Amino acid sequence: MLTHNIDPETPNAQSETIRLSPITVYYIRKLLYQNLDRLTPGLASTIRVDSLNELSLGLYSDATDYEMRVAVRKLERLVLQHEALSSRGAKHLPALRDAEQAIFRLLGFKWQSTPPQATILVVDDTADVLRFLSDALTQQGYEVCSAIDGGIALNRAHDIQPDLILLDIMMSGIDGYEVCERLKTDPLTRKIPVIFISAMADGFDKVKAFGVGGVDYVTKPFQVEEVFARIEHQLNLQKLQKRLEEQNIRLQQEIQERQQVEEHYRNAFENGVNGMFQSTPDGRFLQVNRSLTQMLGYDSPEDLISAITHISESFYVRTRRRSEFVQYLQQYGSMKDFESQVYCKDGSMIWISEDVRVVKDALGNIIFYEGTVKDITERKQAEEKGHRDRLQTERFFLNFLLQKFL
Repeated sequence: MLTHNIDPETPNAQSETIRLSPITVYYIRKLLYQNLDRLTPGLASTIRVDSLNELSLGLYSDATDYEMRVAVRKLERLVLQHEALSSRGAKHLPALRDAEQAIFRLLGFKWQSTPPQATILVVDDTADVLRFLSDALTQQGYEVCSAIDGGIALNRAHDIQPDLILLDIMMSGIDGYEVCERLKTDPLTRKIPVIFISAMADGFDKVKAFGVGGVDYVTKPFQVEEVFARIEHQLNLQKLQKRLEEQNIRLQQEIQERQQVEEHYRNAFENGVNGMFQSTPDGRFLQVNRSLTQMLGYDSPEDLISAITHISESFYVRTRRRSEFVQYLQQYGSMKDFESQVYCKDGSMIWISEDVRVVKDALGNIIFYEGTVKDITERKQAEEKGHRDRLQTERFFLNFLLQKFL
């Protein structure tokens, strides 16, 4: 039972009956039904909802007359404000939500805000249809905006860019076909799915509707479940389309980034001061840069690759050096300062130091070895000369000591 006054004969009641108007009671009851899943009882309030299941509304009898009057006036004013804002479209949605939350606070509820599933623009020149669809969709958790004619619909669609539009075909002024056609020529609204609304007696032209950009249609009188199903289907398609577009954007970004990395690597490879190479596990050069080509005395990278077909046989001076190279990489995956003596094109020999790493595919298979090469011939020659000088000095002192003590 819905109570909206205090009986003066009730113990502890006030001397004068304090009433909530029947219209206010009806409106509040409808709001509560629409938002049961987002309301949590618990706030202290002069106005009380005794049971959410029965929606029994009353006033606390221990409140003062003044408190009751203030609470009732405030609630009546908020309900009128909410009713007015609910028909003014998307620009007033924040104020509408503020009024809604103020009403619930007065009733002793905490508001658990949940984002709407989607924003839907309903366009129809019949107020009853607008009200019916707006109430039904709001209860389903959608953010609903409305427009009473085609001109308003075009402006609101441009301003709020809803996720979906329910569009009546037979309207005075601009009809639904033309509205849809204009929406599809505007870059800001052309991707919004449009579901047409048509009465069975309107002579609905399905071919024309789809031709101007509509994606589906519903007919009057409505079957609410069918309307919900068609809306949900189109919103799911739109989500999938957006997800696909986002994935394509990310893929394009990844491709560009990869191209930039490859370009940077190619520049570093071709123009590096040190020699650089890629070689296969079985002992062939895949790529070499100009620095390595010049280091070994070849005319071009292609000349070097074609000349050295087996690294183990025609590159290292020590024939087992390549097998040591491969064995170390298989065990550790990389190495630094791997020093070896190698042949140049003219048959001369130089000393090199290699820093190498293993490059594998997603399955862990070795694709190639990649490394840098430094010519350390001068350093090795200096080390050998220093070693000879030390031997010579040691021999000199040894001879000196022998002559002195013998």
